[in-house]
Amino acid sequence: MILLFRPFTVGHKITAAGHTGVVEEVGLLASTLSTPHNDTIIIPNSAITGGSIVNHASKGTNRAAIDVGVSYGTDLARAIHVAAEALGGAELVR
Repeated sequence: MILLFRPFTVGHKITAAGHTGVVEEVGLLASTLSTPHNDTIIIPNSAITGGSIVNHASKGTNRAAIDVGVSYGTDLARAIHVAAEALGGAELVR
């Protein structure tokens, strides 16, 4: 079913069967993921098709939420301005 419907391809970051990683290989019986810790996870395709598949790469961009703590009494407008300036200089931030 995975080879027919192609919910993900090699290079996509996915979460399936309780594991998250970058797809290294899609085979007839199993798919192989690589984790940020350089672990290799081999998941039977039956386990993948039996549950949810989250494809983090299908839209071409990823989003992230980062909590930033500031002290009580901090000028929030200034803190937001400083954070926006820092993010504005980051190459991959849109």
